[in-house]
Amino acid sequence: MCCIGCFEVAVWALMITSMSEIIARPDMEFDINAIDWNRDMCDEYGKRYLRKCFKFSKHLLPLSATLMSLGTFFCCYLCKPPFGLTAGVVLRYPFAITMVVYSWWMYGIYSYFTERDCILATSTADMYDVTSRIGEIHEFLYRLCIYNTLILTLMTPSLLFVYFFCFYGSKLLKRAALKLTSCCSSRINPPRTSNVEHYSDKSERYGLVEKSVSDCPICMAEQTEIILTKGCLHGCCHECLKQYLKSDLKNIGAYPRKCFMNDCRILLNYTNVEYALTDENELEEYDRMLIMCSTQGNNETMACPLCNAVMLKPRDEADQGLMQCVNESCECDLCSKCGVAYHMNQSCDEYMAELKSKTSGADEEFDELAKRNKWCKCPQCGLVVERTEGCYHMTHHGCPGGGEQRRTDFCYFCGELLTKKEGEGWRFSKKTETRHFENGVYAKCVNAENGNLQRTSDDFSFIAGLE
Repeated sequence: MCCIGCFEVAVWALMITSMSEIIARPDMEFDINAIDWNRDMCDEYGKRYLRKCFKFSKHLLPLSATLMSLGTFFCCYLCKPPFGLTAGVVLRYPFAITMVVYSWWMYGIYSYFTERDCILATSTADMYDVTSRIGEIHEFLYRLCIYNTLILTLMTPSLLFVYFFCFYGSKLLKRAALKLTSCCSSRINPPRTSNVEHYSDKSERYGLVEKSVSDCPICMAEQTEIILTKGCLHGCCHECLKQYLKSDLKNIGAYPRKCFMNDCRILLNYTNVEYALTDENELEEYDRMLIMCSTQGNNETMACPLCNAVMLKPRDEADQGLMQCVNESCECDLCSKCGVAYHMNQSCDEYMAELKSKTSGADEEFDELAKRNKWCKCPQCGLVVERTEGCYHMTHHGCPGGGEQRRTDFCYFCGELLTKKEGEGWRFSKKTETRHFENGVYAKCVNAENGNLQRTSDDFSFIAGLE
């Protein structure tokens, strides 16, 4: 505050000097009709600029200087800082900038006049008198430019002080309002006593992760930190858990994520996932997929077709219709009834009929593409899948037709539903309860070996595993 006070004293002294210069300014009025102008050398600025500069010096400069001085007086003496500083900003800074801009502008014009000898002769006054007046005006404007530039520079610290005062003051007021609101709400509705501790800090949540030191069962690293899954206490190292989570990060069928051990149905606790996924973008994607999995098939939610953000629909059907995506980076208009981008001046049935007419031949083309690439369909819901590696036993997690577990197991060759028994895994036909893979799940099924694959027009799974 002492430094700002020193700057303000310097501003006040310079402002008094500048005002005295403006009051005692030289006469800037010329009879432009009596002046013979050098048009060849001074084609950019004509003699009409002499009259324009005179008008600025007569009205704009005194008015701006007066208002700037009034703002400084109000800032320094009428009120104490910081309230006086805040109030003085309205008057002095805009006019200080105006003074600087117009002073340098007029100085540039008169510099142009003096350097190019724009006045050739005059009929009403002595040529030397006119030239000397222009020189005096040029020197006056130069001094005015220096004063006003220094004034604006010395005003900058107080401007920064006002900015930070308003910025942090608003934050403090917001915090005080939140505390007052929470205090009032706690008095009206006293909180329930609970033994559950709340961990809002990430480091505190990391402390909840169960760990031990032993050999990793996946990468065989010796005597390393092992992260244990609560409930089953299966564990692996940090890197293996991270790679396990990233392997199916965007596969909604793998959610909710279970323990990495085969046939272990224990769900991974969130603190372990947060501890393993150190990348914020990956953790955000995990959260999004987890929400989509928990709301899949729920008529009360919908996902944005552009960014996949999950949001609640209006409960009443009469209120459904136009809504905006909750994702701040998307915010597209959506139709909450049919879950697509908003279709203006069209009902949902009309839009779907138009979309179906435009894509009438797409299903046939897609079937041909699937046959060429040897893809197959889930026999319960028709979802198209592609095998890139591994066994021929396919598992569709989250299948709408998969019963209570929302899971469908089928053969990639023929689409036969599979089941497991006798502790040998998913090798048996659910229909006949006989062994479907005689030579293991990495070899052809019995239908493929016997050539009993049936060809139908609406199913292309019969060619998926053929060579």
